[in-house]
Amino acid sequence: MSRPRTAAADRRSLPPSTNRGAVLTAPSPEDDLLFGVHWLAATVPVETEIDLDTVLAYIRGELHGADWSIRDRGVSGYTVTYETLFGLRVHANEDRPEMGIHLIADGDCCDAIGIECLRRIYVGLQMRATRIDLAVDNCDFSPADLRDEWHRDNVRTSCKPARNPMPGREGVRSCSWYSSPSGDTFNMGSRKATAFARCYNERGFTRFELELKGNRATKVADLVLAEPDSAAETALSIVRDFVDFVDAAASSNRSRCPLLPFWERFVAGACRARVRLDPRPEPSITRTVDWVEGQVARSLALYEAYMEKVFGKSREQVRRRLRKMGLSRMQPRHDALLRIAIASLRPLRASAGRQS
Repeated sequence: MSRPRTAAADRRSLPPSTNRGAVLTAPSPEDDLLFGVHWLAATVPVETEIDLDTVLAYIRGELHGADWSIRDRGVSGYTVTYETLFGLRVHANEDRPEMGIHLIADGDCCDAIGIECLRRIYVGLQMRATRIDLAVDNCDFSPADLRDEWHRDNVRTSCKPARNPMPGREGVRSCSWYSSPSGDTFNMGSRKATAFARCYNERGFTRFELELKGNRATKVADLVLAEPDSAAETALSIVRDFVDFVDAAASSNRSRCPLLPFWERFVAGACRARVRLDPRPEPSITRTVDWVEGQVARSLALYEAYMEKVFGKSREQVRRRLRKMGLSRMQPRHDALLRIAIASLRPLRASAGRQS
């Protein structure tokens, strides 16, 4: 898919030499797009029955015998961290094996070990991704180009306008712009969402980066890392699933609008992918009860004890206060959920009454 570089391309400022990525079709006579994974966070699920020693030994073999350093602290509930000189980190909690074993390869680590090594580790350990960043370097557009087209609404994306927009930005989809002497950055969407993109040029070249989390990251990592020969084309298809820059004036139907010329060169003929996610679970009172008992009960007990000791409040006063706060934030969907739950219990109560 690549072609020989020209002399002009060799003279221009390029990213640091790395085995990180694959070469894409050149967007112009002088530049090649370079694709790579720029962040990977993934878990070895407990059901794989792969233990910590096996994980460390396997990764050590893939990194040609790189030694591990151990730190007695972790993140997100993990209690111990193992780290290599490349910056790859493995987190574990032997007291809670159900959490699995978690791996994080940040941007510098991904640059150092390369996408092929990441693929072997991910596939070999039967991992499940929780975050993956797809990066494309040497774009022939600038962050300001994307910003301007975004503000003109020449985009086809699932991003919505901000809920509480600043004056004058009521119709603008969620985004942010940062500029400094080192370069510019344009962010698209919300960082809290499962898909978020950024475009920046502070390294001397323009990079488009798509950050995916949660179930979406799992689906995309399986697609990109399972087939290394087509990883670059797949990544561009997934970028198009998040955003396309189009000529919105060409048609009232946004799906029929043609791509803007710079974006058409960038995607290089890649079709738009459709990342199918698992259907969202139906709301139920059981899920709410399980969540409160599993995730909130400890915090509630701590809160009650704190209010009792520090402010002299009785536990019943604290509970009344919490109940009042909760009721003030109830929405119609919560009322409907409660009615459905109560209605489903009536036949059971009537049957129990007849039996007694």
